[in-house]
Amino acid sequence: MVQPFSISRFLGVVLIFAGVFLAVVLQDVMKHRHHRLESLNNDINKWPWRAAGFTGGALLSIQAAINGELGSAVNSPFTAAFISFFIGAATLIIIVVIRDKTFRPVKYPITEKAPLWVWFGGIFGGFYVLINIFLVGEIGTGPTIVLVLFGQITGSILVQQFGLFRSAKHTIVPVQFIGLIIMLTGVVLINLF
Repeated sequence: MVQPFSISRFLGVVLIFAGVFLAVVLQDVMKHRHHRLESLNNDINKWPWRAAGFTGGALLSIQAAINGELGSAVNSPFTAAFISFFIGAATLIIIVVIRDKTFRPVKYPITEKAPLWVWFGGIFGGFYVLINIFLVGEIGTGPTIVLVLFGQITGSILVQQFGLFRSAKHTIVPVQFIGLIIMLTGVVLINLF
């Protein structure tokens, strides 16, 4: 779906970048300044990892567009999600065989009695791909990715706020909330104008 890149959409993108910086990056930068000597881990340059995250996000955008077209080709978002996950699973099987040379660790969540919710990631991933395929066909790739990004950042902040799924607990600070509001304004500008 082709959508013109208007000034309001440009401003929306700028606001989203500003919101992401306030909600995610600024906290890490400030924490790093305050605790420079506290640990060797803080001395690791995180910018390459941030670049890898940005690249992964860009690949997700490309995947959403490809999967949207796949959904049109097979005339079903469900079948398209299945095909996408089947190819992804086959690729990961090859990678595991080459890198790890064994599938033994697959049994560890069972033998180590991991919590039942560790198996839900694949279910959530399946719904994520399915929702993307459906939305790309309905509202286009750009708005879909922007809404997904907003949802991901909001969800990650909430997971950290409450330490859900044994993640590190970090209290939401006002600047993160302001970043989310700025991002939401950007989402509105991109999607409504």
